[in-house]
Amino acid sequence: MQRNGGGVGAGGQPWVLRRVRLTWLSFMLFFILVFFPLIAHYYLTTIDEAGGPDKRIFGPRPGGELCEAKHVQDLCRIRESVSEELLQLEAKRQELNGEIARLNLRIEACKRSIDSAKQDLLQLKNVISQTEHSYKELMAQNQPKLSLPVRLLPDKEDPGLPPPKSARSCRLRSCFDYARCPLTSGFPVYVYDTGLLSRVRLQVVRTEKNSLNNRFLPWDAVETEAILSIDDDAHLRHDEIMFGFRVWREARDRIVGFPGRYHAWDVNHQSWLYNSNYSCELSMVLTGAAFFHKYYAYLYSYVMPQAIRDMVDEYINCEDIAMNFLVSHITRKPPIKVTSRWTFRCPGCPQALSHDDSHFHERHKCINFFVKVYGYMPLLYTQFRVDSVLFKTRLPHDKTKCFKFI
Repeated sequence: MQRNGGGVGAGGQPWVLRRVRLTWLSFMLFFILVFFPLIAHYYLTTIDEAGGPDKRIFGPRPGGELCEAKHVQDLCRIRESVSEELLQLEAKRQELNGEIARLNLRIEACKRSIDSAKQDLLQLKNVISQTEHSYKELMAQNQPKLSLPVRLLPDKEDPGLPPPKSARSCRLRSCFDYARCPLTSGFPVYVYDTGLLSRVRLQVVRTEKNSLNNRFLPWDAVETEAILSIDDDAHLRHDEIMFGFRVWREARDRIVGFPGRYHAWDVNHQSWLYNSNYSCELSMVLTGAAFFHKYYAYLYSYVMPQAIRDMVDEYINCEDIAMNFLVSHITRKPPIKVTSRWTFRCPGCPQALSHDDSHFHERHKCINFFVKVYGYMPLLYTQFRVDSVLFKTRLPHDKTKCFKFI
């Protein structure tokens, strides 16, 4: 076995030759990695400088500054637009917050108003309850307990009573108002026991003849200046009577009452008409529910022309019109109407005198006849009506009206 010597390797090549090759490879790698990039850079730079600015590969080109400035300007505009939108959104946000605050205030105000309305409603309910209770007490005080009515006339006719004056005497089948009937008509008259009315002085006067003029006789039993003339079918409350009387005390020369009527001129027939329709003015107050001075009863019975009283007896009608003619003729003033009561309805009455067809025809005749007797039309129109001072006035719940229902 021979040892390698003289620089010969295992592959048969000398060791020096392999070392030379490695050195050459290292040099080539160094040249490629170092000198080749430098030569390429130099070459490319020379080409850029020789080819002109438009054909440069490296370095800034002309116009690049403008592009950058334009880009910056676009960015600035975008920032400004975004800023404006943000400001607008902030303003809208503040506006919405203000609107929400206002709505919250309105909601709170509505809640307070609802609470106040609930309190007012409760107070109103209490007032209504107290008013109903007071009204019931008032009605209970003003309506005494009455026993059953007692028949005034005997079952059989009294032979001592005078006979009827004419064949037109009232009967059950034809009478509209039993107050206009004679005592011998057979029409039953009922009164209440006066023993239960200890505070009321009641006196029944029996007249010699049946006449509507009797209601205006100046009886000695009447000791007061005021006379309340009222029909049997007129329903007046206690407070209405008191209010009418207080008004009469301030106008004692007038007729003060409730149902109003007026006269009108008929152009076609050239005559006066009696009218009971609702109207803005009136010229008469019916004595079926009215106050007047006792002095007028004396004038009606002893001073007024007899022809007027005779016509009242003939028609059994028009006595209230005759009294209005008399008072208007003396005072030259119209009557005074109180409250809104225009007429009186009698639900329990099967018939009424005003429902008769001849009733208004007779009253037309009476007015024209009275005008002839006086020589002129004494009735005067008025648009005046008297109500309570606090009528339709809303008061606090702790206040009370003098007349609650007038």
